[in-house]
Amino acid sequence: MVNPVNLTSLSLALMLGMGMPAAVQRQAVSAPLPVSPTIASHSGDHPYVSEMGGFSVAMPSYPDVSTRTIRVGESTLEWKLAATRIDDSTFAVAYTDIPLALLARGQEAVIDSLQTQPLLEDLDWQAIANRGELIYLDDIPGREYLHLSEGRFSDVQFYLVNRRLYVVMASAPDLGEVYQFVNSFHIADPWRPFVSEVGNFSVDVPATPIVTPHLIEYQGQSLVWRQFTMYNLMATDDKYQIAYVDVPPDVITDDADTLLSTVATTILESLDAGTLSAMGTRTTLQGYPGREYLTTGNNGISYVLQFYLVDDRLYGVVAGSRSVHNLDRFLNSFHFR
Repeated sequence: MVNPVNLTSLSLALMLGMGMPAAVQRQAVSAPLPVSPTIASHSGDHPYVSEMGGFSVAMPSYPDVSTRTIRVGESTLEWKLAATRIDDSTFAVAYTDIPLALLARGQEAVIDSLQTQPLLEDLDWQAIANRGELIYLDDIPGREYLHLSEGRFSDVQFYLVNRRLYVVMASAPDLGEVYQFVNSFHIADPWRPFVSEVGNFSVDVPATPIVTPHLIEYQGQSLVWRQFTMYNLMATDDKYQIAYVDVPPDVITDDADTLLSTVATTILESLDAGTLSAMGTRTTLQGYPGREYLTTGNNGISYVLQFYLVDDRLYGVVAGSRSVHNLDRFLNSFHFR
């Protein structure tokens, strides 16, 4: 099992940066508000869902979808923007995947860039700077910026999920319209249960597995593994794999620990990670013996490799991610059926 860390603190450290002033913790506004005719007549019948963006929101009408490129220091951010305008009201959601180099600078650098290269010209980005307060959306920490000027209410919210940054924006004369829109925004959880009836296992995955055969040589025999590979659209460096093979009876001549260690060494060497073979630790899952290997690459990605022997079936479980939460969620959801 991977030891969990305080992920909220880690996310906030990435989001807030070193120079952000202290914020007041509060939940995003969820109190009932008078139903605006603009929202009521449209949003209930026409919710907008972005499968690629991984979010849903109640738009007053179907939005215009566009792409904007914004420079932040040495980085270039490609924003996907969905926006709708009705009379003098504007509602929009934008998202981008933050480069690793920019993550270290925090959300402040992104906000600074939007003051000179705004996603929407309808908002006074200069006015909302340094007014942010801490909020939460389904336990996801974020920042909210509120502004009132010339009879218009503006609300801008930032949420960082792994490397994906969302910006929810609303500006209208009616405060009820603004809050109804921002409170309808939800980030989809990409993780879903996956069950392999043939493989006799279940696991939570962030995307539909890609199934391929994988051949390894072991004691002069070719073992064909059935391999399931998953990626994470919200954390593009993540990679998860589960593989299994039914071991021929003449191969299962050693005790389970020797077999697991030998197979693990063979696979690790094929991955140019043979030095890890001496670092494995014994583990068990549902009473079945296993071996576990942990390492962190030069790219900052942590890898966990696990091997289990269930009767004559050998399983391999591999997870690589910068997020301890993602590693823990994947590995701790894996079970034999």
